[in-house]
Amino acid sequence: MAKGRIEKRHKSSYTLIIDEGLDPETGVRKRWAKSVKTNHEDESQRQLDVILGQIANKIFIKSPTVTVGAYFTNWLTTVEAKMFAPKTRVSYKGCVELRIVPWLGHIKLGELTRSDLKSFYLRIYEAGRLKKDNEKDKEGQDEKGDKKSKPIGKRTVELHHQVIRRVLNHAIYEDEILVKNVANRITIPDPPEHDFDENEDLVKVFTADQITTLSS
Repeated sequence: MAKGRIEKRHKSSYTLIIDEGLDPETGVRKRWAKSVKTNHEDESQRQLDVILGQIANKIFIKSPTVTVGAYFTNWLTTVEAKMFAPKTRVSYKGCVELRIVPWLGHIKLGELTRSDLKSFYLRIYEAGRLKKDNEKDKEGQDEKGDKKSKPIGKRTVELHHQVIRRVLNHAIYEDEILVKNVANRITIPDPPEHDFDENEDLVKVFTADQITTLSS
């Protein structure tokens, strides 16, 4: 039967020490540790109890050490990813390579949180439309030649969310290295309001006096 204890090794976290006893095949004691980011001992004890319960019921899956970047990049080569229509594959590949890997790739897959995803979606809005390095067109540049990012719509964020949710489901049901999908039941934030482009056609509302002046 697995046992565990809690140790305070760092200021802002607790360390869970889990001892699963001797491995029947190798005879080596299976002992490992997991860091929990919390300042509350009760919360760390709760998480330890959950892990011990899952081990007892044989449903525990240890958090994978593979990073988001490595796992998502590899997913693009899987049979599942290759089954999509060509345009869909290109869109998914763009999401992975242009934003997901550069911005979330350093996080371990098992440590990805809902907070990470919410911050990621807001960052997409803040960064705006990204141009590839090999694009040399002058569209979107100001008078000094600096690139100005164009606003991103909600559909772009929803597409990234769709990719993330699908890949995490793959980790759960195909590779069986995750127990839950942190992308489920997340409300996608609306885009921030942007100023109108002065060159765009606008509908202006005039007062009665202004209409009379214009008509005269």
